[in-house]
Parts: sequence; C-alpha cells; structure tokens
Amino acid sequence: MRITERKIRYIVRKILLEQDDWLPDDEDLYVPRKKAKTAEDYRSLLNKAILKEKQDLAGKSQLSNKLIDDVLKVLGNIALGIDNMDPNSKAYIRHIGFNSDGSVFRESLKNVKVSSEVKNAYNNAPQMNPIVVIVPSVFDKLADQEKANTLEHEVNHIRNNFLKMKTGLSLNVEEVRSVLRKDLKGKKTEEVIKILTSEGRFEKAKDSIEAASTKRLIEKMQEYYEGVFVDPADELAVDEFAVRIGKLQDHPGAVSNNKGKTFNNLEKEYSADAAQAIIYLDKNTAIKDVNRVVKNLAKEADSIKA
Repeated sequence: MRITERKIRYIVRKILLEQDDWLPDDEDLYVPRKKAKTAEDYRSLLNKAILKEKQDLAGKSQLSNKLIDDVLKVLGNIALGIDNMDPNSKAYIRHIGFNSDGSVFRESLKNVKVSSEVKNAYNNAPQMNPIVVIVPSVFDKLADQEKANTLEHEVNHIRNNFLKMKTGLSLNVEEVRSVLRKDLKGKKTEEVIKILTSEGRFEKAKDSIEAASTKRLIEKMQEYYEGVFVDPADELAVDEFAVRIGKLQDHPGAVSNNKGKTFNNLEKEYSADAAQAIIYLDKNTAIKDVNRVVKNLAKEADSIKA
C-alpha cells in the first residue's frame, strides 16, 4: 500500500508519543468543517421573544383592538438575517427609520444575509416585514438568558417603530427625560465611568479586557443618553432608553432596591437592559414614573384611531 507523506508524519508523531493504535484510517485524518449558522437556526429563540411581546400586548388595555391586531401582524412577519461582518453588535433590527421631519425611510440591508424572498418582502414593505439580524460571532457566545433578553429588546424596538409610524407621533421624550439623572450631560466616557465607580456601580477593572468592555458599554449608553437631551431629541436614543426602562416593569423592586449594587450584580439579578437603565436613573425615580414612560406611548398610539 502506498503511504502518503501526511500519513508518515502522523505515524511518526504517534510513535514518538508512544501511542498503541498508531496506524490511522482515512477517517481518523478527516476533521469535518464547522457548519456555518443560518438565520433559521435562531428561529426558536426569536419565536419565544415574539410570544412574550404578544403576551405583553394582551395586557395593554389602553390600545385599541385594531392597533393590537396590526402590531401582532407585524410581529408575525418578523424574518431573520445574518451579519458576519459586525464585530461589536449582538443583534439588531432592519425596519423603518425616521428622518428629522418625521418621514419614514427603509433601513439598509448592507452586510445582511437574507433569502431572496425575505429581501423582496422587506424592500416592498419594510414597515410590515421587519428583520432581526443576528451576529453569530458575538451572539453565540452569550449565555442563554442574555440571548433571550437581546431578542426581546430587538422585538420591543420593532413594536415601538411600528406604533410611531402608525400614529405619526413622537415617542415619550419628556417622560424618558424625567426619569433620567441629569448630572452626566456633557461628560466624557472616562468621567462617567469615574462617577459610576465612585457610586459603587463599577469595581476597579481586573484587566484591560474588562476595562475595555466597560468603556464600550458606557460609550454607547452615553451616546443614547446625550441623544435624549438634545433638541430635538434623537428618536432612536429615546427609544433605546424607553425599551430599557420598560424592562424595569418586570422587576418593580429594582427601582427602589438597587442602592449599593454593582452593575454586574444588577445584570445577574435582573437583566442587562434593566441594569443599564438603573445606572442612569434619577435617584428620586419611582416605579410609577417607570410605568408612565411605558404606558405613555400606548396612550399616544390609542389617541389616533385609524
């Protein structure tokens, strides 16, 4: 039998390591290539997030039945996409965006892999055919609960986008502003981290990786925070905080019982969204104020009947 150079190397290595069964079959030399994730690999996770949102909608008596039906239809149309290029995001949505004058535009599908069917539906009617985009290189490393929280977060954005488009009304800017602390306006990332560390929200970073992670988090949160307070307010920034504040309804005690808790502990006890909201809350914020933020958009939406 003819032995290839590759097999000779393998045999020699086995002998040197004093292994007994050293003559390999062809199968022993074959290492299967890891199958790339497809969008539908995440369907069951997304369906759970959609179901939770549908259950939440059922409890919003202030919304008209027609509006609830419209939102449910959009949730049922959510498709999945894959982005293998973004090194920072866990997931994001492609839906409708809003210009400064309130007009709607279709968000770009650049770097997003979807089927031709999904692409055509989105291009023809993005408001009715949103896409949740997964970034496998980041998303797959998350713990199961964080995966669930991430998808619930994105589904919340789709709901808010659709309600805003349907009603033509701005999000609850003043309500969001009222529950946020005001002392971090205009501060640089390093200054904010220093303030939050002095308040016990962050401990001294163990290494450069942890320090970089904290910096990325606060850079992004500070971008949203400053966007809430510009005039006119940045709609995306307001919605980012509204979604996070909304998560506090799942944990009413977190609003009044968070003093002295680190960000990591808050995240473990509640969720990433809830923890990110808490560190930016005004110290006098109560659960009734949180409820006002969450309910206000629904009341606005119901004030215009289609």
